[in-house]
Amino acid sequence: MGYLAPRKEPGLLQIREMVFTPVVDQVNQQKLGVLAVGFPLPETQKPESASFGGVPDRAGNSKAVLTNRTGLSAESMILSGIWLDGLLYSSSISTIYLPQLERDIGGQLQAGRKFGNEAIVRIGGATYQVYCQALNTGSAFPSAYQVCLYSLAEAAAEKHHFRQKILVSGTVALLGALALSLLISRGLAVSLQELVTGTTEIELGNYGVKVPVRRRDEMGRLAAAFNEMTERISASYTAQEQRIAERTQELAERKRAEEALRQSEASLREAQRIAHLGNWQWNVTTNELRWSEEVYSIFGLAPQQFRATYEAFLERIHPEDREKVTQAVRQTLGEGQTYSLEHRIVRMDGEVRIVHERAEIVQDDTGKTVQMVGTVQDITEQKRIEAEFLRAQRLDSVGALAGGMAHDLNNALSPILMGIQIIRRQLHDPETRQMLTVMEANTHRGAEMVRQVLTFARGREGERDLLNVGRLVREMENIIRQTLPKSIAVTATVPPDLWPVLGNATQLHQVLLNLCVNARDAMPGGGELTLAVDNVELSPEEAKGIPEAAPGPYVMLLVSDTGSGIPPEVLPRIFEPFFTTKDPGKGTGLGLSTIARIIRNHGGFVSVKSEVGAGTTFESYFPRAAAPPPPVATTLPAGLCRGQGELLLFIDDDWSVREMVCPTLKEQGYRVLSAANGAEALALLSQHAREVRVVLTDLAMPVMDGTATLEALRMRFPDLPVIVMSGSLEAGQDRLPAGIAAFLPKPFPLEQLLTVIADALGAEPRVG
Repeated sequence: MGYLAPRKEPGLLQIREMVFTPVVDQVNQQKLGVLAVGFPLPETQKPESASFGGVPDRAGNSKAVLTNRTGLSAESMILSGIWLDGLLYSSSISTIYLPQLERDIGGQLQAGRKFGNEAIVRIGGATYQVYCQALNTGSAFPSAYQVCLYSLAEAAAEKHHFRQKILVSGTVALLGALALSLLISRGLAVSLQELVTGTTEIELGNYGVKVPVRRRDEMGRLAAAFNEMTERISASYTAQEQRIAERTQELAERKRAEEALRQSEASLREAQRIAHLGNWQWNVTTNELRWSEEVYSIFGLAPQQFRATYEAFLERIHPEDREKVTQAVRQTLGEGQTYSLEHRIVRMDGEVRIVHERAEIVQDDTGKTVQMVGTVQDITEQKRIEAEFLRAQRLDSVGALAGGMAHDLNNALSPILMGIQIIRRQLHDPETRQMLTVMEANTHRGAEMVRQVLTFARGREGERDLLNVGRLVREMENIIRQTLPKSIAVTATVPPDLWPVLGNATQLHQVLLNLCVNARDAMPGGGELTLAVDNVELSPEEAKGIPEAAPGPYVMLLVSDTGSGIPPEVLPRIFEPFFTTKDPGKGTGLGLSTIARIIRNHGGFVSVKSEVGAGTTFESYFPRAAAPPPPVATTLPAGLCRGQGELLLFIDDDWSVREMVCPTLKEQGYRVLSAANGAEALALLSQHAREVRVVLTDLAMPVMDGTATLEALRMRFPDLPVIVMSGSLEAGQDRLPAGIAAFLPKPFPLEQLLTVIADALGAEPRVG
């Protein structure tokens, strides 16, 4: 609020007009305080507080500069004044410039325009920024304005000074920054190098690496964060390693379990293969049938060849057994009982096999049958073995019966043979002697036939000796000539230089007999049967044409007939067990399979050639064995060995043998005591212990047999020579107790009997 007030100051007698008004910063819109403006009235006194002088400018020219009383440049001052009633009053502005300012400012104030940043005036060559502020002088005063002039030169100087200050400060700051950055960079380089080293360690797998935290700045925090990261990585790695270890252990256990399962499955498959036993599952609801590998093998099928249904299974069953299997399955489904039965199956190649099946049902929680499970086992080989065992039992029974008959037959033939020899010595009629020769030959023939029957019926299966197959062929020729129909002509060919064979005589007899019987059946109307044996050296080319053959030296046994022959479609199956083309009850199907097995067991092989209507030829090959050393030649006396009155004890239960042998021995110069059994013999021996020189005893006798008699003789008379006689095949020299002087198989000729007695006496033979 402006007002006019007189005031007296010490030393000055003048009236000063004072105007007080608030000072406002127009730029920042802030109140700075109160401005008091006082100056003498214009009509009383001109301002003397300011004066103008000339000062040179930057170009060297003189310019007017407004200065105050203190001599300071007006450019460094803030000029102010009061605009009142069209006039500008100011004590800080020279009156010289007031009219100019009144024109510049007054025109705009009277027009009501406001001054902004663009209001610029020049006073004495200096530039000022003008600000005007209306004053509230009341209604008694005219409009008044506070006028302020700010020197732009001071601002420029301040700006220049500020720029210099900034330049200096910036330079100093830049230098400081460079120095600081150098220090920081060295610290950063060290920290970064440590971080790089730590990162490299992590990359190499060292998750426990730490970097030092050297200070608490950003690099320190970065190092701390790096350490925290490595701790988390290490913890994660440890957890991962633990998980990997656990997983590895789980995988190892799983692998072991899988391997154990595979081994178990492999063992099961191998066990099923060895036992020819397979398992199956039949889903009754879906009619889906699942077979194990061995079941497919038993049925001779591949999985893609089988429809895997119950109906497809029935198609593979032998037509004669199909109803039996169907009835068993139906009964099991209806009653829930386990069934077990044997039946035949027909393989894809037509081979018939015998299987044993067991099955049971599986029910759900409601008691409904949902599945049937079971096993199937191929028992063809077992059945073959059983049949062979039964056959062997029958042969053993026949052998046991034949053994007893053979003993009696040999006992019956012994006196006949000896009587023929005695009568021949007494007769000189050629015709009668020829008849006796024929009778003697037939007696030997009968004894040989008995021996052959016993060899076949009670032969020793496991023992093998060096055999002359030609001799076996000759023996079989004699047998079949007597047994085969007369309409079949028999021919045998045996070379004299035949190689030996290591084999079992009984088994080879069986081979020959079975082949001859089959040949007989193939020639019901008669024909020719040929037996031949020969030495054969198979070359590699020849061996290729025979199944299972190998090159080398063999003894070939041939059996050929002119019968009906074998059809080509049947020929590959003739060696299968239980396969036969004969009518029911006329063949077991085991003959040829047994022959093939025997030949293979001897290391050989067999070849078959057949033509329908032309006959069949079987060629059996046996490996050549090393020839035995030639026997030591023995020279028998040309005549009979007579005795010199030595006392002999003859023991035999057959009266006819005693009646024929004892008189003959007496005629040959011996004294003879005879006994019917061992008990009688021991009694006689007690009476003539010092006189008896040799004991001849049979083995099979009643009361006290030959074995018991031998034991008693060994105890009481250990040095007494004993000669054993027997009509049984089992009683051979190799089966008798030690200490036996000789063995005489019945029937025996007189020459052999006398020679053996002479040897037992240990005396020089005396020929009479």
